[in-house]
Amino acid sequence: CSECNYKMEEIPLSMRKWSCPNCRTEHDRDHNAAKRILQEAILQLKADGHTVFACGGLRQTWIATAR
Repeated sequence: CSECNYKMEEIPLSMRKWSCPNCRTEHDRDHNAAKRILQEAILQLKADGHTVFACGGLRQTWIATAR
């Protein structure tokens, strides 16, 4: 679940819409998957030292050195 991170054991491919048994959020299978992929990508970018902005951009974090 992209809202509460509950993991369903199995969802048949024929089930296009589902309700999370934990938080009761209604999901479209593809939209939920896209949100989860984005969440995981942001976690990976942050782990690699990038700053991720809410608007979707990213930049390498750096510290300016005095000369």
